[in-house]
Amino acid sequence: MYFMNERFASRYLVCVLAVTSLLFTMPVNMLAERVTHTALAVETVEEGYVVYAVGDIAIDHLPSSSLTRYYYDRVAQFIYEKDAYAFLALGDAQHNDGYLSDYLTYYDPYFSSLGDRTYPTTGNHDYAQSSFAEGYFDYFGDPDHCAAFELVLQNRDSDGNPLGFYSFDIGSWHIIALNSYLAHMCNFTSDGLPEVGSGARLQYEWLSADLDALDENEHSGIVTIMHHPLFDWELYYRSNWIGYYDLEPQKHLWDVLYAHGTDMVLSGHNHNYQRWAPMNPDGEYDP
Repeated sequence: MYFMNERFASRYLVCVLAVTSLLFTMPVNMLAERVTHTALAVETVEEGYVVYAVGDIAIDHLPSSSLTRYYYDRVAQFIYEKDAYAFLALGDAQHNDGYLSDYLTYYDPYFSSLGDRTYPTTGNHDYAQSSFAEGYFDYFGDPDHCAAFELVLQNRDSDGNPLGFYSFDIGSWHIIALNSYLAHMCNFTSDGLPEVGSGARLQYEWLSADLDALDENEHSGIVTIMHHPLFDWELYYRSNWIGYYDLEPQKHLWDVLYAHGTDMVLSGHNHNYQRWAPMNPDGEYDP
């Protein structure tokens, strides 16, 4: 989780994040009722939404009451019982290979109840067995599984393959879903941008146009979801290659988000909880 702008702290949202079997609750913005969190009281506002964000969800076995198993069935039930307005899936909804059969066997029995409010984004495991993430798009591109299927399939490459990036609004908030794996599938030019014609370049150009067209007078803020983070204080798997392979390829997207005053970015991938202070895409503190 990354805050890009402290304007965010002056508005009201409840965003609950869960990573695999862990749940984290944090009042952030857009709340329709009085909330008490430790010593913090937030005043009532006229309109609000409760949004849940979860990354790296199901695995290729069913959950069980074993300490070595993920409790993703409990995560799904928890979100369903809270009657959230939206569920943001932060990539790798199905480990390890992202096959459609695995989505249907392991993810669907528990998260199908949230299909009418699910807004997903792709993760690296969705591309583990395919260059086009067919399992992911066959599942979330099906109206029987995801009411936002038209958004999921909206943007495509020149061959007609879906690329998985899109945007939508929740109330006065603009939500952007990006496919961070596209940057792993192309070369970069000397100016740090994806090569022309690549899926990553199409996403970059679309993102710039989407934010250029945004009317700041009509929107309270901007939230972006993408699987890979830009920053990581633990170095996932303690490997030095994580920085230049997983993290840095996202920077061209963050430059655009930062230039347009994006308030918050939610990511998964690292299987732990991190919250960062407001800063620019170079990691320098910027309130």
